[in-house]
Amino acid sequence: MKKLFSSYSDEPLYIQLYMYYRDMIINGEIKSGDKLPSVRKCALEYGISKMTVENAYMQLVSEGYIYAKSQSGYYVSKISDLADNGEYDRLRTENINSNNAVNEPTVSAAENECFNFKLWQKYVKNALRCEDRLLTYGEYQGERDLREALSEYASKQRGVVCSADDIVVGAGVQNLLQLLCNLDADKGTVLFTGTPFIQGRTVFEDYGYEVTDSKARAREGKLNFIYTSPSRSNKFNSVMNISDRIDMLNFAVERGSIVIEDDYDSEFCYFARPVPSLQGLDRGENVAYIGTFSKLLLPSIRISFMVLPQKLREKYSERGRFYNQTASKTEQIALARYITDGKLVTQIRKARKHYESKAEQIIDEIEKQTNPLKVGISDSGFMLWFEYETVNTAAEIERNLCEKNIKIKQIEQIDQNRVRLFVNSTTINIDEIGNFVNFIKNTLT
Repeated sequence: MKKLFSSYSDEPLYIQLYMYYRDMIINGEIKSGDKLPSVRKCALEYGISKMTVENAYMQLVSEGYIYAKSQSGYYVSKISDLADNGEYDRLRTENINSNNAVNEPTVSAAENECFNFKLWQKYVKNALRCEDRLLTYGEYQGERDLREALSEYASKQRGVVCSADDIVVGAGVQNLLQLLCNLDADKGTVLFTGTPFIQGRTVFEDYGYEVTDSKARAREGKLNFIYTSPSRSNKFNSVMNISDRIDMLNFAVERGSIVIEDDYDSEFCYFARPVPSLQGLDRGENVAYIGTFSKLLLPSIRISFMVLPQKLREKYSERGRFYNQTASKTEQIALARYITDGKLVTQIRKARKHYESKAEQIIDEIEKQTNPLKVGISDSGFMLWFEYETVNTAAEIERNLCEKNIKIKQIEQIDQNRVRLFVNSTTINIDEIGNFVNFIKNTLT
């Protein structure tokens, strides 16, 4: 029986095994196409349970390092080399139960079950007592204690490589994108990948950039930015795998571009640990990492943060002091203490349980009432989809649902007699699930 991996000894067993194989794949010690030991053999070899091995393998699968062949086993995926050959920075993130589900918190209003208003009010009241701080203008880059809390949080939870000095705080993602545009002298092209972000596209268009979804078009002329949300890489809200992440980083280096990583819902991955950030994989060289709290806490808390890439830090240090801070100083002080006291992590766990329970109820009710052909749940972002055989077209179903004011994310015509409905579970109140499903049933028939 082999000794377990001492360099990862501060992590749970399945994470130790996951990190062990992940680093061997990254370093080329295990080659593309190589077969990993069977679950049973690996468990015997290291003296651990089969469940531990299965959890580690599932994490490697979710990140694209390996893939499963039916009746054969697990094999190493083909992964491109990193943009440079420097030592891979081990990314450690908090252990998250791999048996949970995923949530996409994109509703316009917070749910009472998910947020402790009285607790947040307590932190705001404590911030209001900091009279000396509130009598002065805030730091243009964001309050120091908040940036330190964000640095520790992003490093631990998302593998982001940064210090407090690399972070800029702003009142929302659009505000931070405007700052990026101001730091960029030559207006060229911005490539958007994955799910659309209309507000972001609008900012770049207003600043004179050409915005495109075409990688072929992005190869022409100057490509300034590549905008991506790795936790929602397509309409199914799938997580971008490791090969695609590395390809994107290499493409950015090839074109001299900066990747903007909008990581706004990564904390809500329940099927597996959140995949390490692009910024951490790139070691902070060419990636501007953006995180926000309006969807984790309250939409009215307009606090986002950006980790500047190395090539923009010098420009910001010269010009940043001329930009006023847009986020509330009171809320910054409150959020800093909220994070350092561990309340943010507690809040996320509470929201996960609530949305997981809600999604399960929606699926159970839909399966009971409508008997769909297929049911799916996204890797990231709690998107549910259901396939039906029906005489009604997608356009007819959408029109009928709109007339009844029923919220459907998207309806897709698969073929002449089959449609796929995408449902955002966070937009449906628990006490309305029965009526919601009943309306869908009546519309399909």
